[in-house]
Amino acid sequence: MNERQQKVWDTLVTFCDHPLAAPWVVGGHAYATNGWIACRHPCDGPDTPIPEYPRPDVPRLFANYPAPADGWLSLPPQKLIRAPCEWCRKTGKSQTECPICGGSNCQRCKGTRVAEQESPVPLTDDGSFYLAGRAVERLRSIEAEYAPPTQGTMGGPIRFRAGAYEGLVMAALEPAR
Repeated sequence: MNERQQKVWDTLVTFCDHPLAAPWVVGGHAYATNGWIACRHPCDGPDTPIPEYPRPDVPRLFANYPAPADGWLSLPPQKLIRAPCEWCRKTGKSQTECPICGGSNCQRCKGTRVAEQESPVPLTDDGSFYLAGRAVERLRSIEAEYAPPTQGTMGGPIRFRAGAYEGLVMAALEPAR
């Protein structure tokens, strides 16, 4: 793997939150997902086996929700809020125990169950469709822009892009509390 491919792979790994999840290559794209956000990047490498970790048919999701030609928007500004930790699902515990230190507290909230995080972002003028704060953090990390939901896409994933990266993220009908 050359340096450019390694950088793409390293970025895609950040979209895999489960220890068994890993990026894979199929049909000219490298894919990664954590179940609520999926990202892909063109890749000229050979197809690789899809990891055992269960995942939706991500290439089909991209086909079912095509990217619009225009209408892309920058993510609106947000503020940091203290809220129940979304990373550990409000348990204060990590999903896995660290094999090095044996620790099991959530790295984000340090076991307190409350963490500073970005506030949810309303994606519609009437405030009825939101993007979770943790999704916004991920999209900001790759400087993404998004296509706002339209009448035909309400209830489906939201498209995003950042350079050659493109993706889908699940939105919510109300902000996370």
